Amino acid sequence: MELWGRVVGLGHATQTIALGHYIHLNITSVPMTFTLDYTSSLDVEWSIYGGDWSGPDLGDPITPPIPVTPGDYKYFWMISDAVPTDTVAGAHSLVVTVTSVVSPTDSLWAADAIWVGKWVAPPPGPGGDYRLYLPLVLKSC
Repeated sequence: MELWGRVVGLGHATQTIALGHYIHLNITSVPMTFTLDYTSSLDVEWSIYGGDWSGPDLGDPITPPIPVTPGDYKYFWMISDAVPTDTVAGAHSLVVTVTSVVSPTDSLWAADAIWVGKWVAPPPGPGGDYRLYLPLVLKSC
C-alpha cells in the first residue's frame, strides 16, 4: 500500500489551503479500511473531501474510516479553514497518517510542507560553487 501527499502548498492569511493525497493498495487483493489522523503546525481546522487528481469535490465530504479497493487510487483532499491573519509567515506542515482498521501496525504517513505569506528565498550559503554528485547507472541491452 502507498500513501501519497501533495508535498508543497502555499497560502496567505484569509485563504484556505487544499492538499491532495491518495491511498493505493498495490500489494493485496483484499479491500482494506483506514482511519485517518493528522497533525498540523497551523492553527486551523482541516476537513477531508473526496475528489480526484485534479482537485477536491467539495460536495463529497469524507468521514473516516476510509474504504479502499485493491488496485484503486482513493483520492482525498485536506482542506483548511481560512488561515488566520495573525499566522506567522513562513514554513508550516501537515502530517497525515492512515492506519489499517484491521491491522493497526499497518500505517503510513505523508508530510506536506506549507508556506504561508510572501515567499522569501533563503540567503545563499557561504562559498561560491556548489557541486551535486549523482549516481551513474549503465544498462546494457
